[in-house]
Amino acid sequence: MNKDPAFLVCKVIEKNSSIYREMDRMIKILDDLIEGTQLFKESPTRELEISKMHARVYAVIVKAALNENDFTTAFNTCMGKLSPLSSKYVDDTIYDVAWRAYDLVGSYSSYAMRDSSHTDFQKMELLALAVLICPKSEIVEILRKWTELERKSLSEGDSSALHTSAEDNRSLLTTAAQAGWSIARTASPLLGDGVGNGMERTDEGRGTTSRFGVRDTVKTGLTQGIGWLLGDV
Repeated sequence: MNKDPAFLVCKVIEKNSSIYREMDRMIKILDDLIEGTQLFKESPTRELEISKMHARVYAVIVKAALNENDFTTAFNTCMGKLSPLSSKYVDDTIYDVAWRAYDLVGSYSSYAMRDSSHTDFQKMELLALAVLICPKSEIVEILRKWTELERKSLSEGDSSALHTSAEDNRSLLTTAAQAGWSIARTASPLLGDGVGNGMERTDEGRGTTSRFGVRDTVKTGLTQGIGWLLGDV
């Protein structure tokens, strides 16, 4: 009878963290509930509505995985499940759960996990993706975390790891890290008054126009200094 089956599935995962390992089963249960209740059956946005529910469940799985110190599953869920959804749809619900999950994994640290250049770069990828879809008010804090990881990697002589990853994959997911680098160097004038480069201020500070303005600025910034990420400089 519940009109929000994603809420029910999320609650099951929250109460039983180890169930995150059964992600496919949880999504199947969610889809069966949607189908069985004929939810969204007549809606022209049925695919989007189902994807929003999937995104919410994936985000809870990410959190549950981190609660179990399973960074690998959390990262893979972000990149393999949430990222395709946040790339495919322009939707506030998907953006909201996705950037929070990216930020959560990108900020994760635990005594049970030994950080390495590889995991640091994975975190940088997620934080850079978060910058592209997060509310404007969150950008500076996410960039702070990104630059801390960058400094750590460079101070430990791990720039070769960044170079290797870039050579292996020059897709948007890799160059997203350069987005963080580029916008970090223009953050003050870009964010100073919240207006500029085609952005408009909103009451909430996170309007669609502002978000896309930042994203477009970041994408433009990818053409500047990208040689650093690819090891050409």
